[in-house]
Amino acid sequence: MMELSQLIFEFRTCDKKLIKKMANHIVSVILEQLVAEPNVSSIPMSGRREIYDLAKIGFSQASLSKARMGCLLSALSEKLKLRLARENQNPLRASDIKYLSVLNQIHEYVVKEISETSAPSLEQSLQWAIYFLIVSSGACFKELADAVVEKIQHKKNPIEHVAQFDLIQLFYTKPSHFFNAKDDKGRQITERLLFIEPISLMAINGFRKRLEKADKSELVEESAFSILKPLLRRAYTATGVTALSQRQLYRTAAFRLMLNPESNMPQWQRFYADGTIQSSSMTLRSFKALVSGTCKAPSRTETYNADIVKTPRKRKKEKHASNQKPSEHPFISVVIEAIKCPTTKNFRPVNETKQRLKSLTAGDWSLAGEILLEWAIYELEHGKWNASSTVMRNLSAIGIPWLLFSNDIELLDLDIDGASCLYDLIKEARKKQDANVLNALQSLFRFTNHRYSFPLPESLNDQNPNTMVVNTLPSEAHFRQLQIDIAVYFKNERDEIREAIHLMLILVRRLFLRPYEVVGIRIKDVSIYSTDSSLFVRRHPFIFVKTHSAVRRLPAHLLLKSDELALLQKFLTKRKNQADGSKNRLLFSIDPHHDVRFSSSTLSRPVTKLLTAYLGEHTPCYQLRHAGQSALQLVLFGSDELIEQLTPYTAKQAKKIREWLARDANNETLMQLSSLAGHLSSSITLSTYTHHTDLLLFQACCNLEAKYPLRFCQNLSSLRPSTLLKHAKQKTNVGHLSGSEVLQVLRSIQPSKASNALSPKQSDIKCQRVAIKEHQYCPEDCETVLKAYDRNSDNYFAAVTKCGLTPSWAANVVKASQDIKQYKKYFTARGKNSRLYPKNSLKLAPPAPQSLNEREYVTTIWKKLIEAPESTWSTLRKSVDYLFRQTSHGRSGVIFSSPSRLKEFLNDIIPILPSSAKWCLILEPNVGKKAIDPAIQQSKWKKKTRIDVTLAKRSNVTGLEEYPLGRASLHLLKPKVLQMELDKHSYSKYSTNALQYAAHIFAIYQRACELETETEE
Repeated sequence: MMELSQLIFEFRTCDKKLIKKMANHIVSVILEQLVAEPNVSSIPMSGRREIYDLAKIGFSQASLSKARMGCLLSALSEKLKLRLARENQNPLRASDIKYLSVLNQIHEYVVKEISETSAPSLEQSLQWAIYFLIVSSGACFKELADAVVEKIQHKKNPIEHVAQFDLIQLFYTKPSHFFNAKDDKGRQITERLLFIEPISLMAINGFRKRLEKADKSELVEESAFSILKPLLRRAYTATGVTALSQRQLYRTAAFRLMLNPESNMPQWQRFYADGTIQSSSMTLRSFKALVSGTCKAPSRTETYNADIVKTPRKRKKEKHASNQKPSEHPFISVVIEAIKCPTTKNFRPVNETKQRLKSLTAGDWSLAGEILLEWAIYELEHGKWNASSTVMRNLSAIGIPWLLFSNDIELLDLDIDGASCLYDLIKEARKKQDANVLNALQSLFRFTNHRYSFPLPESLNDQNPNTMVVNTLPSEAHFRQLQIDIAVYFKNERDEIREAIHLMLILVRRLFLRPYEVVGIRIKDVSIYSTDSSLFVRRHPFIFVKTHSAVRRLPAHLLLKSDELALLQKFLTKRKNQADGSKNRLLFSIDPHHDVRFSSSTLSRPVTKLLTAYLGEHTPCYQLRHAGQSALQLVLFGSDELIEQLTPYTAKQAKKIREWLARDANNETLMQLSSLAGHLSSSITLSTYTHHTDLLLFQACCNLEAKYPLRFCQNLSSLRPSTLLKHAKQKTNVGHLSGSEVLQVLRSIQPSKASNALSPKQSDIKCQRVAIKEHQYCPEDCETVLKAYDRNSDNYFAAVTKCGLTPSWAANVVKASQDIKQYKKYFTARGKNSRLYPKNSLKLAPPAPQSLNEREYVTTIWKKLIEAPESTWSTLRKSVDYLFRQTSHGRSGVIFSSPSRLKEFLNDIIPILPSSAKWCLILEPNVGKKAIDPAIQQSKWKKKTRIDVTLAKRSNVTGLEEYPLGRASLHLLKPKVLQMELDKHSYSKYSTNALQYAAHIFAIYQRACELETETEE
């Protein structure tokens, strides 16, 4: 074997292409000489760290370049399975210290200028506000600072007051950041909550007060740094310091926050403040619910009759994906018929294959099947697959395991963990395939990310900014309500199954277990003792463990509450008795006497439905796991006050958790959190799973207890000296105010509008009630009455009375519904049937949307209709009346004869729809002899409405008087529809009747309210 010194010498001068390969070889040689045991995992963490430090000293003496030295250390840490924190990797640079000195002098000048300027201009006031937002509140990168400037200039009430917190809800776009929302135009954006510390709050209030009296034309539409430049120039002139660039200013401001000893800010928070790394935020609604500690539960009128969990007597063994032939799979066999000619058995030409695959998309396939077809068409259209044989090979090799493993996963609710698990399962099933198949598998997952916004697996992620991150977060109150409602959901199941589901939810929430991990826990994986109880996640046939990081030990005695731990112990004892002493049996089994594993969808489907109902926003099941990790983030980094207020733990429990984690002194705190979550790196934990980073940054900023003179506070806040002095004397006896004292003064001058609960306008529509004298009802109550009437019209009063509704209200709802159904204006042209109901229908309840996402549209429309100002009611009634007259059951489109009428309709309707709503306009052009060219007709509709217009293939429209520019059909698309094939009128498959249904029920609701009022009078 070549000597180590010779290897390092060659490594120092080798070609760049060989650096990584030689580094791995050198590390292998070093470990052979230093490590006696063949398995590195058996060496304790402290021993591995000693090996790393010893090798690092040796490398430092080899005169290696910085890049080659880093490559060697990276290879060594990977071999030793060490995860080194970024904050330990030389955080300080000489330039940082230099720029910090410059910023400190600028800060002194700004404080002096504010103290000496008693009547600042609007421009100066805005400059001060921007400066303190950057320097004191942590808005330390361009995109975020620009979003703040736009919000405080143009938003009527930019600051939200939630309990003791003041914050601004911001939307921005940064190429290196994940997106978690979409704007009105469907563009991907990032939503974040910026918490405002007291001095910045005072500066914003001062600017807003001057803005009320100023001419709005004085506002400047520029970036934050451009607006700040005049202030910086004045500071440079006065102090004589070197000018800072935009990037230097932002980075140094974050660095200054970290170096302040009072902030106690770790290094990773500094990088988060300046935008170098990213972290999950949360929606404003989620934060309000978290702070309030209340849950707006769905209506109790909802019942669950479906038996989701069934105990199979015999479990048929499924054929492994790698052994299943393509012809044996029903979906793949149909695809093969489209690719191969059945008579000659030869492959069809590429264009013919493409057309046949497109025709298959109209079939009734599962979502997994639709994705496969769309992916194959996409690859053919972009020229990546040049032959039908390529389609056959890739769909046969990847399609079978994709379809097989997708059956147990909710694809629409995938998170990064779920995507990684699915990717690794398919890869494992195809481990004997060549590199082309692996490339095709990666292509499939990148396609799902691009087309359907599914997250990428960890191994393919590469910090891809196109990944969608869900930022809704269920609170502890939501979790308590979930435990109550899930028992109702599974009320038809045995007590053992309900108890198992209850415990599985607890483990997902408290111990951050993935759904597919919790259903595979064995009896031997749980050990409960009086002082130390643990749950182990290990590799075994019931759990697919992706990486070594997923194998972990979780401190159940610390993370579970005492009653939850007792419940787990009781359940474990019962399962041990049922298992006859076998510890390899499943902890949670459908059949108590045989291992029949729960499907992870058993949890995900009802939990997603219920959480979405609580929050009023799409909240997948895996957000429970996020909530647990976010709570632990506060336990590890937050103050006792935040821990007591926002987590299920007390300050004493939090201290015990920190002490337990402190036993592993070789990994920093963030890495320990990542380890408990089973992640490969802390960047994954921070960017996707922990949602309280904004709050922790605010905590660090509020700890800066610098004191400012009263004159400074007067000029910055634009308050009268007498007013400020009057309230300041009640708070302090000195001539200076700290940040916390400033906040107390602001609160005493203008009492906070903070609320510990959601305001009526922000609460879920299911819980909102419109007061009518002594009674309170909502549109959902109309649904309850109508469904009860349709089931039994003779005795429906008993059913609605159980739901808390009065007989008089129920009778008024039925009368209102009958009036609208019999209204001749809404009958078809022949006058036989109502347009709002199926032909010859005897029911009063109109046909309702079926999917959960469409239901969210309905609740949002109701919410916005209730909130709509009275000034818009006349135009809304006009457009809803037009909607009812121009549509019919079975056809979701609304007919228009002119672009101007369509524009009026959209202007009235769009404000009551969700911001993510999308439209599709299908135009049947006028083909009469005197009609203008169809392309010109299309352009006129598009120019007027700004909606993409698709020309219908066939048209029989000829009348110039009625349809001079053709007949257009407007369709509201279902939620989450990203792309569709409109050539063969498949738009009807993707359109929804949510608008018609919501408007119809709301019309019944309004008429019933009028009747109720008349009855009482």
